[in-house]
Amino acid sequence: MKSVINRFIKIMIFADFLVVSAFAFVGPIMAVFITSQIKGGSLKVAGLATMIVWVVKSVLQVPLAKYIDKNRGEWDDFYTMVIGYFLFTTVPFFYLFVSTPTQLYLVQILYGIATALAYPGWISMFTRHVDKNKTGFEWSLYSTSIGIGTGLAAYAGGYLADSFGFYVVFVVVGCTSFVGSVCLLALRKEILMSHHLKKVARIQVKEKIGKAINNGRK
Repeated sequence: MKSVINRFIKIMIFADFLVVSAFAFVGPIMAVFITSQIKGGSLKVAGLATMIVWVVKSVLQVPLAKYIDKNRGEWDDFYTMVIGYFLFTTVPFFYLFVSTPTQLYLVQILYGIATALAYPGWISMFTRHVDKNKTGFEWSLYSTSIGIGTGLAAYAGGYLADSFGFYVVFVVVGCTSFVGSVCLLALRKEILMSHHLKKVARIQVKEKIGKAINNGRK
């Protein structure tokens, strides 16, 4: 029985589900962590830390997106995406060692860079490989899975932090996002296979054209 969605899209949804859900663990507790565990931490520091992520992401994302669009093929999309996702993985582990606002801001800059690298490539590849006549369905499936994962992870993060402390949460986030990032490596094989099939198809078309030309000369 044919699958409803193709393997490429399945891998992309599952990988992002793990990574986004992992970071949702941190959402409800981050401000509390900053105000209680960082020397000099306050709600103002928490707000500035969040702003840094979004400003860095927004400044870098468009130039990076233009770069990967300018280059033909999707290997640049793939590698920038994978680098971004693995940088995501380092962020929660760095949180384990943060003790001052300055250290936090540096980690948030890394977080913003990771986001800017990861998502232009992810969006480009998802859009390119979405199944024909299923664009709305597959984007909705992605959005729904992320919504459910984020909601459940937000509660789980609060529960784990309340029961076992912040550092357990950061380790769980780092390990889960690492698994999600590793899943993306499976796309390399899918890309190679896709390119091979396209090459075979081009050869077959050329052969058909050649035969047609030869038959026309007879």
